[in-house]
Amino acid sequence: MKRLIPAFLFIFLFASQGLAQTAVRIFYQDRSEVEPLFSNPDVMVDNVKPDTVIAYVFDKGMRYLDEKGYYYETFVVPCYRGQKLSTTSLYYPEYNEIRDTLHSFAENYPDLCRLDSLGPTQEGRWMYIMRITDNPDIQEDEPEFRYSSTMHGDEPVSVPFCIEFIKMLLTGYGTDTDITEFVNEIDMWVMPLYNPDGYEHTPSWQRTLSNGIDPNRNFPVPDGTRGGDDTYTVYQETQAFMDFCDERYFVASANFHTGALVVNYLWDYTSTRAPDDELLIAMSKGYSSRNEPMWTGSFTNGITNGHDWYEVKGSLQDWVYWQRSDMDFTIELSDTKAPPVSSLDGLWDDNRDAMFYLPQWVLRGIRGIVTDSITGEPLPATVSVEGIDKDVRCDPAVGDYHRILLNGFYNLTFSCPGYRTKTIVDVYADTIEATRLDVQLVPLGTSRIHGIALLPDATEHSGIQVQATSGDFTRTDITDPDGNYELTFLIPGDYTITASKEGYGDTTVSATIGDYDDLVENFTLYQIDTVYLVNTDFEMSAVLTETSGTEWEWGIPTSGPETAHSGVNCWATNLDGNYSDGAEAMLETDEYELPANATDAKLTFWHWYEFERGDSWPSYRRYDGGNVKIQVDGGEWTVITPEGGYDGTITSSNPYIGGEEGFNGETNGNHWHTEEFDLSAYTGHTVRIRFHFGCDTGTNSSGWY
Repeated sequence: MKRLIPAFLFIFLFASQGLAQTAVRIFYQDRSEVEPLFSNPDVMVDNVKPDTVIAYVFDKGMRYLDEKGYYYETFVVPCYRGQKLSTTSLYYPEYNEIRDTLHSFAENYPDLCRLDSLGPTQEGRWMYIMRITDNPDIQEDEPEFRYSSTMHGDEPVSVPFCIEFIKMLLTGYGTDTDITEFVNEIDMWVMPLYNPDGYEHTPSWQRTLSNGIDPNRNFPVPDGTRGGDDTYTVYQETQAFMDFCDERYFVASANFHTGALVVNYLWDYTSTRAPDDELLIAMSKGYSSRNEPMWTGSFTNGITNGHDWYEVKGSLQDWVYWQRSDMDFTIELSDTKAPPVSSLDGLWDDNRDAMFYLPQWVLRGIRGIVTDSITGEPLPATVSVEGIDKDVRCDPAVGDYHRILLNGFYNLTFSCPGYRTKTIVDVYADTIEATRLDVQLVPLGTSRIHGIALLPDATEHSGIQVQATSGDFTRTDITDPDGNYELTFLIPGDYTITASKEGYGDTTVSATIGDYDDLVENFTLYQIDTVYLVNTDFEMSAVLTETSGTEWEWGIPTSGPETAHSGVNCWATNLDGNYSDGAEAMLETDEYELPANATDAKLTFWHWYEFERGDSWPSYRRYDGGNVKIQVDGGEWTVITPEGGYDGTITSSNPYIGGEEGFNGETNGNHWHTEEFDLSAYTGHTVRIRFHFGCDTGTNSSGWY
């Protein structure tokens, strides 16, 4: 096919390798025509448009285009480096100006920033990076975010933007509330110029490193294949960037490019979606929606998956997510590779709010510190989220982790070599402010007993002594204000564990501890002047009696909560599975006489439940459930209501308790919690209590424990 040759052919020369590159527009009618170019190491694809591919092509690649009959034209990327206009404030500064400006920031704002470098380039220029935070010499429990700019030297727009962003944070601190909070809460890093050799190349800027290698094709590929540079060699600048990232724990980041107007999210190398795909899309839209030209541009909502756009192997964003769990984005700021200086102020206005917004994602989700339960020292733990195959690591200097997540409940597992793995379920992640979840891990080779000891009706539960005794061996701890205690370094044996406090009756349980056991025992202590008609944890005997049906079982649960609230035994509608379809069952106490002079008669118990519920709030259909009834002086059974009420009315399709108030669903019930019923109206009478369970036909669930 005929080639279109412009009057001026723009060629980059690389004497060290005898390489030359030509900027080319390749035209096509069907995408399949150009897909072979994506994996051709002599054709560096820069952008794919509906009918055009923009690429930088080596001499061998130019011959390939001719041999295959591609229709193309060459073009020149204009260079505006150093050009200033009286009508605009931003321009493309020379490398020396960038260096001097960054040093000036460091000198004038020593309390807020530190200037660092990843090292020299192949031509001896420094790869500068600026850290901005309220305590720049201290490692704090703060999430880290990074912006990097112009890894392709001919994509210069973000150089002045990054400098302006740094200036905005430093000058706005202490006077602008939002900026002050940003700097106080985020450990921010900004790299205004990744590829200074390409940026300073004469007569015009150059896409590649000085040796002709595309830096965004030079990172290791997650599948082990060669990058788009067709080599396994990691070059000087790439290695410096990787080493820098390996020493830090960036939570999220973005690298700026031009040649398109879009936020590109990973993966680039494969069509398989990343484990955090939904989150990456949400974060991408967060940026593009604050940049109106991007949001309304040629890409839907201003975003694209990298591989959907075109395949790239060896990209920065794939490597940092794969190796460092850093959610990185490739943000293309302009359809024009190097727009005129006169357009920079307007482009900065388009991107300023989005640049300020994106780093704040690191303050969302779930965060905390992981420490040794004995020494309190921070741990280099790994944090895993069930259902998302991408772990994050704790910074060993502080032990802090920051896991960005969308709104919802998650199960988190914390692990560290030499320590017990710990899983915490149903942790709520918030996209407004991260939920804090600090975790202590117990060293291997030890056993422990831990839990909560509470005083009813008290707002503080400190001062309760919890003591575990096995023969002559004893461990003791005193509860904190929340009632937490922990007994560590226990040797194997049979233990008696007693919770006690002056003025309250002791509560005692028994347990057998083996090697590496991690046992939870919770206690409730009552004042000595309280009279108990019955007080039991169901360990020594069942106490209650099933008077109807066969669902209720007494023993050790292996389903539902999987453990009793205290000790090992409990009552359940089914200890090892869901309750039966269409079942009814009643569990009843003996008769008890409530003294006429009792001033505060109560029924209190711990329970856990999950019952079938349909539709959605506020019109739930409560098909299955349970409630508590009382019989007074041998009369009729009537429903009694707990403090705070039941979950709602059981539907009429339930033949046993339909139309009655009852416990239902799972959100309020699927954790061990207490219920309290006021029995003051029945003092001076003989009463019996019934736990009444019923379900309709169709669907069942875990049940009542």
